Amino acid sequence: MHQESFVDFYRLHHGRVRALVSRRLGRSEQVDDLTAEAFGIAWAHHRSGGDLTTAWLHQVVRHLIGAQYRRIRRHRDLQRRLLATSENLVEDDVGESIAEALDMHRAMRELSSADRRILHLAFWEDLPAAEIARRSGCSAEAARVRVLRAKRRLRSLL
Repeated sequence: MHQESFVDFYRLHHGRVRALVSRRLGRSEQVDDLTAEAFGIAWAHHRSGGDLTTAWLHQVVRHLIGAQYRRIRRHRDLQRRLLATSENLVEDDVGESIAEALDMHRAMRELSSADRRILHLAFWEDLPAAEIARRSGCSAEAARVRVLRAKRRLRSLL
């Protein structure tokens, strides 16, 4: 099939494919995207020497619609989980969290810059002791001890 044949195939089937996708999904931006994706797949199939038939194209469209349904379902499930999580938050919990964050911020400011740096490397950047040691210019064991001591000093300020 030459390029002209693909153009003819596209012209013959585009409206039908778009109507099918529209009946299944109903959202115009998704309809256009899925229709374009179906013909992109058809073009790649055609270029690799595959036969383009109506049955084959409908199979592609069916798979694309199924994948879209799964995406929509996953998105709705995520929204439900987020909503359930947010409904479980109580204002007192949020207030406590803010107070704890402010206490932590105050305590961190009171630490020495060396302690703040070592805690930052260990807990903010989540680096292993060997990398903390490399960046601090000490052995891995010395880095572990520095982290431990900085944690103790921080805990005493909280």
